[in-house]
Amino acid sequence: MEELQQRLTAALSERYTVLRELGRGGMATVYLAEDLKHSRKVAIKVLKPELASALGTERFLREIEISAGLDHPHILPVYDSGEAGGFLYYVMPNVEGESLRDRLDREKQLPLDDALQIAREVADALSYAHSREVVHRDIKPANIMLAGGHARVADFGIARAIRAAGGERLTGTGMSIGTPLYMSPEQAAGSADLDGRSDLYSLGCVLFECLAGKAPFTGSLESVVHQHLAADPPNITTLRPAVPAEVASALMRALAKTPADRFSPAANFAEALRPGPSSTGVVPTPRSTVSPALAAGAFGIAGLLVLGVVYLLVLQIGLPTWVFGAAIGLLLIGFPLVLATAFQEQKRAKDLEQDAEASGFFTWRRTLSGGGLAFGGLAVITTVLAAAGAIGIGPSATLITSGEMEDRERLILADFENRTSESTHGTTVTELMRIGLSQSTAISTMDPLQLARTLQLMRRDGSEGITEEVAMAAAEREGLKGIITGEVSEIGSQLTVSARLVATDGEILLAETELAASPEALVDATDRLSDRMRERFGESLRDIRAGRPLERVTTGSMRAMRVFSQGLEAWNQGDQTRALQLLGEAIAEDSMFAMAHRKTAIILSNEGEQRARAVEAATKAYEYRDRLTERERYLVTAAYHSVVTGNRDLQISAYRNVLDMYPDDTYALNNLGVIYGQLRDFERSSDYYAEALNVDGTNRLYYSNLSGALARQRQWDSATVIAELFQERFPTNPEVKLAFVLNAAYEQQYDSAQVLAQALLDDQRGTVFWEAIAYEWWGHLDALQGQMASARNRWERAFQISTDRGIRGTYLLRMARRVVAERLLLDDPEHASGLLDDALTLHPLEELAPLDRPYTHLAFAYAASGKPSKARDLLAEYEENPEADHAEEAEQWADGARGVIALAEDRPEEALDAFRRFDDGNACATCAYPWLARTFDSMGQQDSVQVMYERFTDLPSADLWYDAGHLAYAYLRLAEIHQGRGEAPEAIQYYTRFLDLWEDADSDFAPWIEAARTARDGLSVEPVGSGVGGS
Repeated sequence: MEELQQRLTAALSERYTVLRELGRGGMATVYLAEDLKHSRKVAIKVLKPELASALGTERFLREIEISAGLDHPHILPVYDSGEAGGFLYYVMPNVEGESLRDRLDREKQLPLDDALQIAREVADALSYAHSREVVHRDIKPANIMLAGGHARVADFGIARAIRAAGGERLTGTGMSIGTPLYMSPEQAAGSADLDGRSDLYSLGCVLFECLAGKAPFTGSLESVVHQHLAADPPNITTLRPAVPAEVASALMRALAKTPADRFSPAANFAEALRPGPSSTGVVPTPRSTVSPALAAGAFGIAGLLVLGVVYLLVLQIGLPTWVFGAAIGLLLIGFPLVLATAFQEQKRAKDLEQDAEASGFFTWRRTLSGGGLAFGGLAVITTVLAAAGAIGIGPSATLITSGEMEDRERLILADFENRTSESTHGTTVTELMRIGLSQSTAISTMDPLQLARTLQLMRRDGSEGITEEVAMAAAEREGLKGIITGEVSEIGSQLTVSARLVATDGEILLAETELAASPEALVDATDRLSDRMRERFGESLRDIRAGRPLERVTTGSMRAMRVFSQGLEAWNQGDQTRALQLLGEAIAEDSMFAMAHRKTAIILSNEGEQRARAVEAATKAYEYRDRLTERERYLVTAAYHSVVTGNRDLQISAYRNVLDMYPDDTYALNNLGVIYGQLRDFERSSDYYAEALNVDGTNRLYYSNLSGALARQRQWDSATVIAELFQERFPTNPEVKLAFVLNAAYEQQYDSAQVLAQALLDDQRGTVFWEAIAYEWWGHLDALQGQMASARNRWERAFQISTDRGIRGTYLLRMARRVVAERLLLDDPEHASGLLDDALTLHPLEELAPLDRPYTHLAFAYAASGKPSKARDLLAEYEENPEADHAEEAEQWADGARGVIALAEDRPEEALDAFRRFDDGNACATCAYPWLARTFDSMGQQDSVQVMYERFTDLPSADLWYDAGHLAYAYLRLAEIHQGRGEAPEAIQYYTRFLDLWEDADSDFAPWIEAARTARDGLSVEPVGSGVGGS
């Protein structure tokens, strides 16, 4: 609100000084201000933005100008109006007094003379305004100002302007003209044709409150509206006996239901309230009656209000839908009773006028009381049933409240049996049911991949489908409550979809069936069936209704849904190629099928070899994320920022939103572990991995990730225990051996890592994906230990596999990594840059999709190979190509390339800035340190060199493709620094680490090795200097 006042102050600064807020109402906020031109205090009323938008500026100001022409001692004038800074406002005198509302809140009842004087003065003001065809429409105590012993009516301007400029549009703003306690019957009935007699009725309500201490009609909104339309007001003399009979009679006439029975003009009401002979003109008030037509209209409005309230309760607090139906039934019963009462009351009034005896059963009191009792009874029944259901008894009891199930129970979804002529109906309905139940907060179903892994451990074949028998065996093994199974059957031209929850002891806990008029209606039928199952489980109806229909979160095309289901089946069975083909067919049927795009992105991203396709799929899924379940929407958001933008903060936010809904979601838990590992928060990373593994012990990924995270914290024994558990559970999985390779690298046991890499290769010969990984990693291990001849041979095999598979971007990326290592170890820049040139001749960048072009890694490699101009050209092309990979990781490697360029061109300060950006948030924890060390070395800052190399050598790392070119030189440089300072023990330690690392190095490195050995041996006698170097 302070910001709003500041904006208003700025907008009106040339004419007014806004001092403070005086108050606010439903339509406007009032500010005290100083009129700079006339040096006086004024009140500025500023319309609320939503109201101003509904009205429109031009017509509002034109109409308020008409109201500003009112000149009467009991009407608060309008000084000014306008639009400024997007605000609609008008200016009035600042009344040094209070409103009638303030006085009534304080005194409750006013002295008789004061009340009558106020009413007369307001009636005079109304009569004057009505004679100029201005109707106020909102007479109430808050709009009557008291000052100097007199009353003045405020807000004529806003009421007329709203009516003239757009009153019919107020529904969109949630506002209305008039206040229910003071509305005339015709105003309450929604009539647009109001005249001054409506204001007079409102004034009568105000006078009644001044005398009685309360308005004539009170209660809920619906009740007040009913009473204005149909009930006689209480006798004022009963509530306040001191009121004279002629005043009571005049007040009752002002409160007549029919406008023609009231005073007109309003000045006559003022005269009737004056004491003395002039008051003898008061005539007896006829008995108020309501015509059947008016009663029907009022009942319709009230009925719509009641149904609106009930509908909101059904949506907001999850009342059963039968409550809404019951409310409609009660209103249908009540309508003829209201009409009968209206006719009966009309007849009774005529009988009384003719002094005949009034008769008849129906009265407004009885009818309204009966309606209240009926709806009260409905509320009681609803409450009792809800309470009974909550404690697990009665027809509203659920499986959770009755103790048959635990909240968030895990179940297995078996394949639905297909008993139709269409072979894919069973698979399709199974997947639809899985998606429908995935929105449940009461239960969760085992992920199909987890189920497949469980069946592998049980040595059960799930390739032919998950039958009820297979699902039940898996549930018993995992200690689950039971399974959900069902069937799709044909009945003539129609289909039935049935589902059951079967406990592991064979008891059927729940059974439901839905009918589909045609195959195209299977989606809706399964949607209704899953919702009924969720309700019976014990899920809140509010949560169920908040979920999206299956057609909205899947597809309206049954063909697309069938092919999608088959694609998922292929994926679950490990056939990625077939899965991608089928998912592509599903997308061809429905290009907005978000779930198919998401699954495609997952498969391609996990492969890590077709970035352009993965980004395209992730982007499409994100674009159509509104067609996904809430959980899937968050997962798609996280995947988009992982694959496309690299924004880790947004990934974390999305995964935490998933965990807020599903605390045991292993997908979110594992990926949070990945992200925190990239952020080098290895303790938190391992915590998330451990939690994921605790929930699902069948996922190989959680074992390898947790083992690696523990190793990075130097918890070698714990890392080994997890890796051994991994091996015990998945003895034939190649990722087990890769986990042992990585753990050995973290512990710098490189000989062991080489042996394990060879074992991985021996196991996976013929499996090109794993062969390429094994050859590349083994090559890095060779290079790390100075065995460049064998490293080159292994790298060449990995590159050939990449070429054969057509993944040219991966080939170039692997070549860039190799070149950096070769350049740093062999100091042959021409050979290194030649390798890059040959690779780009074989696979020109322009032939690759922009996202598959490793611009930044190639620039890095060219800069390291002494070709900074070529590196700059690649970076320029990268920066100018908006379709290239500009995710955070790619931009970090661009900064790294800029640093190597600056270092090569002897611009160390620029290099430092670039390498620090390269390090900030880089998932490669050690990548920047050796380059920072080399930069500090070029500046002669040996202390900083030492710090950077010690960080590099001490941090457990499995980034072998990067460490290979730096580790040996880091040991040598640290030894030289300590030797130069006369710190013999430390120098000996680092020389020894170097010699151990290159114990079996190629003969090309013999000069390095001999120099290091000589230096170390000399230090054992006395400290000496050493000139050992490297590049």
